[in-house]
Parts: sequence; structure tokens; C-alpha cells
Amino acid sequence: MNQDHAARLIARLLALRYLPREDREVRRLLVDAAFRDEVEQRLANSGLRLLAHPFSAHVGVALTRECESAVFEQNDIWQSSNLGLPKDAVALLVILWALIILPKRERQLSGEATKQEEQSEMFETVKLTPLAHETRAASPKTCCWKTTASCSAARRVCSNSRCRSCRAWASSSARTR
Repeated sequence: MNQDHAARLIARLLALRYLPREDREVRRLLVDAAFRDEVEQRLANSGLRLLAHPFSAHVGVALTRECESAVFEQNDIWQSSNLGLPKDAVALLVILWALIILPKRERQLSGEATKQEEQSEMFETVKLTPLAHETRAASPKTCCWKTTASCSAARRVCSNSRCRSCRAWASSSARTR
């Protein structure tokens, strides 16, 4: 059995691409500073670096920045660039750009905004908070407006069908009309 724990961990990381934090050797890597330094030194000697974010559930390895261009391609063509792509791939990129990006860019330049992209106001209309006597349920015995005005003055605005005095006033005023 191989007693070199650092080499075994690196081999597992290369073969599996990532390991969960719950793994026994990964736990040791995260807790033991000497073991971690040894693993990082060995990875750096081979052009790799350890990827271990505190909030990630896994750890992995990646190429160092210095080795990326040597591994993938020369002259940084592999990075976000369309240089070196075949003509049909460039044509597809142009068509996609014309269908997706160009209309949005034209709207931005012209100052127009579609309804989906436009942010509406938080409160479109001002809604006043109802007063306490307006929200209170009317008692069948008394007028719902008696707390603020006399029933005779409030009868012009009270339209509560449960209010006896307003109902009586409405029926009497309908008879007199």
C-alpha cells in the first residue's frame, strides 16, 4: 500500500477531477497545514494549483496561469476570441449576435425601452389609507357615521346596507322624490 498520502491525494484529484470535503484525505488537507503545503508544493512543481474555496462542497485542481497557454494553445488564441475559428463558426456567431444582441443594443442607443425591461414605479397610484370609521363594520342598530358626524349629515355619504338609520333614510328619501 502506498504510504505517500500527498501523492495518493493528488492522483485521486487528477483522476476524479474533484473530491468532496467529506473525504478523509481532503479533511486532512484542509486541517493539516504541513500536509496542505506539501500538496500545494507538489502541484506547483507540475504546473497545477489547488482549488479549495471555503464555501464549496468540493476541492479540485486547475492549471496555473503560466501553464494555461502552453497546455491549450499558443498566442492566447483559445481565450475568448474568434480568431482561428472556421468560417462557418464565425458566421454562426454573427447570426446569433444579429438576432440576440443587436436589437437590444439598438434599443439602448435610441433610448427606447420595452415594457419588460422598463422598471415600473413602486406605487403606480396613490392609495390613501382609509380612516377608522370608514373601515369599521356597521352595527345594525346605529349609523356607521355617527362617530364623526350626526346621522342626518352623514346620510348623504353613508351607503352601508346594514345600517338601519341609513337604510330608513334611503327609503324615506326615495319616497319623497
